[in-house]
Amino acid sequence: MNRYQRRVYRQHKRATELAGLTTGCLEDVTEKAEQLEVVRLYRTAGCEVYSLSQPRATMQSPGFGDLYVFCERKGLAWWFETKRPKGGRQSEAQKKFQELCQRCGIGYVIGGFDEAHDHLRKIGVVAE
Repeated sequence: MNRYQRRVYRQHKRATELAGLTTGCLEDVTEKAEQLEVVRLYRTAGCEVYSLSQPRATMQSPGFGDLYVFCERKGLAWWFETKRPKGGRQSEAQKKFQELCQRCGIGYVIGGFDEAHDHLRKIGVVAE
């Protein structure tokens, strides 16, 4: 684990400890708390993050991802749909949006902190 990965891990661990959680019950993390950690991770990695998630009904099309992430140094952008570690499920509109993104070659990542970190590793932003 390199210095960057250790720092991100400590931040994630500290945030879960502050929330009164232990690593044994991370499945109790809410989607909002998970999304906050994902945004912190992406911003720490130098990405720009735009949030489209709303706690209320909106006029936006159903199925859009929660975050749109830009990584300028790699020239990449992707949608990120946040799901809590245990029990998070995609709606039919979200599945349709994901399939459309994949058919059109638009990046799409679904999950939480771990999936976001894996994606950064996959595109070469963080070391193995």
